[in-house]
Amino acid sequence: MGKGKEGRSALSDDDRHQLVVLTSAFHGYETDLFLPVLSVPRSGQSQVAAARSFINFRSTYIPKPFQASQVMLSPLGGWLKSRGAWTPPRMAEAVKSTKIFDIATSKGLRELSTPFIRADGAPAHLRSIIAPSDFGLVANSANSSGEQLDLSEWVHVATQGRDHYVRVVYEGELWPFRHKAAMVKITERKFIQRDNGVVVACLVQRVFIVVREPEKIVRRHDSPLTSVRLTTLVTPNLAEPGLFKLPDGGTTRSFWIEVGSDADRNKFRFHAVGTDHDGREVDFTIPLIFASISDSQDNVRKNRIDTVYNETTDRAADFLGAKLAFTPLAGSENPLLATRTVLFQADPASRPPRLQSAQITIPSLAELLGKDTPVNIAYDDTGDNSYAKNGYVPANVTGVFAKLINMLPLGFRADQAGGFATPNQTLTALSRTQGPVAGDIDKAMTDRFEPAKIFPPTASTGVPGLPLLFGTFGLDKLLKGGSLSNQAPKVSTVREANALVTRLKWSPEVVDSLKLDVVEFIKKGGSNKLDIQGETRTPLDSSQPSSLFQGTLKDFDVILLDSVAIHFTEFAFISRNGEKPNIKVALDPIKPLEFSGDLEFIEDLRNAIPPGLFGDGASLTVTAAGIRAGFSVGLPPLEIGVFALKDVSLGAALTLPFLDGKPILDFNVSERANPFQLRVAFFAGGGFFRLQMDTKGMRQLEASLEFGAAFGLSIAVATGEVHAMAGIYFAITREDDGKNYCTLTGFMRLGGRLSVIGIIRLSVEFNLSFTYQEASDKAFGRATVTVMVEVLFISVSVALTVERAFGGAGDPVFLQTFPEPEFWREYASAFA
Repeated sequence: MGKGKEGRSALSDDDRHQLVVLTSAFHGYETDLFLPVLSVPRSGQSQVAAARSFINFRSTYIPKPFQASQVMLSPLGGWLKSRGAWTPPRMAEAVKSTKIFDIATSKGLRELSTPFIRADGAPAHLRSIIAPSDFGLVANSANSSGEQLDLSEWVHVATQGRDHYVRVVYEGELWPFRHKAAMVKITERKFIQRDNGVVVACLVQRVFIVVREPEKIVRRHDSPLTSVRLTTLVTPNLAEPGLFKLPDGGTTRSFWIEVGSDADRNKFRFHAVGTDHDGREVDFTIPLIFASISDSQDNVRKNRIDTVYNETTDRAADFLGAKLAFTPLAGSENPLLATRTVLFQADPASRPPRLQSAQITIPSLAELLGKDTPVNIAYDDTGDNSYAKNGYVPANVTGVFAKLINMLPLGFRADQAGGFATPNQTLTALSRTQGPVAGDIDKAMTDRFEPAKIFPPTASTGVPGLPLLFGTFGLDKLLKGGSLSNQAPKVSTVREANALVTRLKWSPEVVDSLKLDVVEFIKKGGSNKLDIQGETRTPLDSSQPSSLFQGTLKDFDVILLDSVAIHFTEFAFISRNGEKPNIKVALDPIKPLEFSGDLEFIEDLRNAIPPGLFGDGASLTVTAAGIRAGFSVGLPPLEIGVFALKDVSLGAALTLPFLDGKPILDFNVSERANPFQLRVAFFAGGGFFRLQMDTKGMRQLEASLEFGAAFGLSIAVATGEVHAMAGIYFAITREDDGKNYCTLTGFMRLGGRLSVIGIIRLSVEFNLSFTYQEASDKAFGRATVTVMVEVLFISVSVALTVERAFGGAGDPVFLQTFPEPEFWREYASAFA
């Protein structure tokens, strides 16, 4: 107990009671004796395997005295040097059905009642029993007995009635794996100096654990370990045992093994080596319970150590990210998972513990996504064919072996999934053949693919972004149903030569057409599959990993607002690590872009006016971010007398993003940077109009009109002009909250320029504007006067701006400018 506890009694009342029973109980107690049985082997079973059965017999306990090298009583007290060792018995109870054998008459066996039962539950055809003694034995057919002792060793040294050294050993088990162990309590007399300087001979007690059975075999498929070997065989001195409450009282010798002081104690973590289903040895640490056999033996299960263990939260085994095979690999490394922690669940029967949950990372996803996302799993217990109930069974065609306790939102970046399709999904299970799978586990087990279940909406799952094609077409509607093995993304990890290779394969069939509110996808001839392939190769040496992702979709149209269509013959994407994405776009060579519906007049103009004659004609721009296809038609300048019109153009374009965003349609009459211009005599004006829409509807609408008068001046050596213009600007914009907000601006421009023989230049510009913004619910007024004077090479420009704003609810009131009282006092003191 740390450095030892002072003033402790060497022997407790329970110790003395057990010593009396161990040395003098000639009746009323019994022990177990396990004898090997050689039986007829079953079909396919070797003779050696058949012999690995034991019969548990009850044997009458015979007390064994302790050995004393010195026993003396004197007027000054007793002298004692002794040692005793026993097999702890239990209180005997009657059994209902027995089988008695007289081993002394080895020529035959006399059966009185029930036949033998083998360990596997089948009748045993007894040939012989190898027994170490020749007294009567009773087959233990009932698992109910009375008090179980646990004291197995006692060493005592005392002189003149003073204890000097006492060693008591108690038998028990280390839960949850139930390695046999012993608790050793040693009490020694030591000289200790008190705080007042007085030296006192006190009894100091310490407790530690000794492992008697280092290795345990775990024979159950719902545990990731097939054996557990403890390498910590002796613990440090323990802290005072923190006793837990057992349902029926129990002893004071079952506790969590802890170290440290009473004020700062922690569970001691045993180091262990586990063997997984692939025969790999994996190191881990785990806190354990020492359970006295008085509390934990199967015939006294009333105290339920398993309940105490399973209800403790901080009991996880730490595997530090080591890879653990949760099932036999059978040619696939999908069950090989990087394991952080494991929670074992103690079995109420005599079986080893099963897996309750494990926090793991999936190596294949870590390789593909470039990050480790921990997830908690348990063995699948869905349906009659579940792994937890039966292990791998043929009816489970996809080999689902584990379920995710919490759904794992899996979000691919588009460049990781072929550049244009994001197979975002919510993972629910792990499969030998398929890797991580999504959707209902029972459907995954029977190889059924339902897109709506595999790719549910974002709102219901929290998946980062609805899985979309071109940022618009949901994969839950775009893909056909079918078998999981054909339609679902498949992620697998295998070893090849000196590298670990993770592959993403996905070739689902797509529907013939899909029309949403304002956008439509139409699949034409050729292949009807969306083909996406990905591979990461991680060398086992120190060289750098490599990755390659590519995707292809052929022969399809994307139509927006029933007005603009882009005709694709092939869209392909290749991405290698360390290189820029390479995008290949092939459009219909005869008609790559087509206008119809409300924009059919542009198509008519396009067909009537040769490209390049007026305007830019058809245009196609492909970048790593997306494709922009459009058409621009410009009207020729028109001047008739005092009337002049120029810079009038009509344009339409469709922007189709590859990675993020949604398709955008633009329609414009002239442009902000190049507005149309209209002049009638000395009156002039201009403006532009623009409409932008995406799959959610109108994104932005803006228009501007300006009109006024302009006069020119030319007198001998002086030239100049004076203008007065007034106009209006109007815009409606959809903000991030999905609402539309308008902006309205009225403006006036007054100014003039004067130049004297090119040496002196003078200009004055006065701008006055008034703007209302709905988003902030505010109005702004602004006036700016700019004066520029230039003489030869000297130029001076002065601008003066005045702005006023009012309205809205966002401005603070006077008191809100002083959030703390001291700020107000400081402000007020300045005027005192």
